[in-house]
Amino acid sequence: YIDQVATITKPHVEKVRVVLKPYTRKVVHIYRKSLKSATTYHHQIQVTVKETLKKYELTKALATKELVWFAASAILAVPILFVLQLLAPIFRKKPRKSPQGTHANHAPRRPKRRHADK
Repeated sequence: YIDQVATITKPHVEKVRVVLKPYTRKVVHIYRKSLKSATTYHHQIQVTVKETLKKYELTKALATKELVWFAASAILAVPILFVLQLLAPIFRKKPRKSPQGTHANHAPRRPKRRHADK
């Protein structure tokens, strides 16, 4: 079935590819540029972390390639995550507040009908 789906969707995929081509060029260019700068910063941070770990007798044994890479990644990622945590409540859709004393699963109660003769 996969071959049939591929042959059926091929003309549609080609049309979409032609329409999106100018945009994908820009996206790929920006992605490569940001990846290059992130790689540069990551390498600089790795060098700094490795030098700092090797500076002290207690941490010399910890200055492995893997730990240095992980620490540099964390140093780059933590500020971004912190900013996202700060901005998330601003852009989050606010939930509707239910009236006090009612449960979320129950519909609001209708008043009882009273007889006119009473």
